[in-house]
Amino acid sequence: MLTLEGINWLAVLAGGFIYFFVGALWYSPLIAGKAWMAEMNLTPEDLEGTDPKPLMLKSFLAAIVLSAGLALTLNIGSLQLAGWQDGLILGAFLSVFIAGAGTVPNYVYESRTVRHFLIHSGNLTVSMMAIGALIAEWR
Repeated sequence: MLTLEGINWLAVLAGGFIYFFVGALWYSPLIAGKAWMAEMNLTPEDLEGTDPKPLMLKSFLAAIVLSAGLALTLNIGSLQLAGWQDGLILGAFLSVFIAGAGTVPNYVYESRTVRHFLIHSGNLTVSMMAIGALIAEWR
């Protein structure tokens, strides 16, 4: 049964920060930022002068919702989760088999590349694995 009882809301908030941090690192030039910009046909100059605060706020709110949804899923008593490892596995499972598979049609109909899909899906999978591990452990 889905219940709010037993949810650690501080862990949910921390999960939102994790998603935000992973995304900032993921889309930086260190990991996939250059590849993403190439997929979007953008240059660094194209982004100059853009105020990122409204976008970051919306992204953070979405990260909190994602973290809360993962916490609710992890809180289902019949799952019998034992610790951070199970949270990590469940985060990967949900990311790949639910979110990933659910967004493939968007990429297909928008004629996006597999590379573009993998850039976004990689960020989501790493984030959900980290959030799942945190929430499963921090109960």
